[in-house]
Amino acid sequence: MASLVLVSIAFTVLGVYLGNQLTKYREPNLQPSQESIHPAELLGIYMAAQDIPRGTVLYDHMIFEAGFPRDLIVESYMLNSDRIIDRETRYDIRRGTIIINGLLIELQPVPTPTTLSTPSQ
Repeated sequence: MASLVLVSIAFTVLGVYLGNQLTKYREPNLQPSQESIHPAELLGIYMAAQDIPRGTVLYDHMIFEAGFPRDLIVESYMLNSDRIIDRETRYDIRRGTIIINGLLIELQPVPTPTTLSTPSQ
């Protein structure tokens, strides 16, 4: 009978110990990280405000500016809307896509009679 009581006490102690160990893994760390104290500097990048078919000339209502962490910006992101507006899309662009230079082509100026060269005779 005494051995049954000792076994019961041992299992109880073991259960309490294991329960305390498990709660260490379940409790969130409530200490703020350095990143949350000093948020990353955001830069404006441009994204598609709507689905844009291939071959479409872009206008300002088709894009929007969104804040993006400076340390995640890559060279191909467009940081100036003047580099986007009046350019043609090379591919279909889905709404929410970050506009990068490779998605756009430069529009060629339309030749006018004064810019056309005449063959010399």
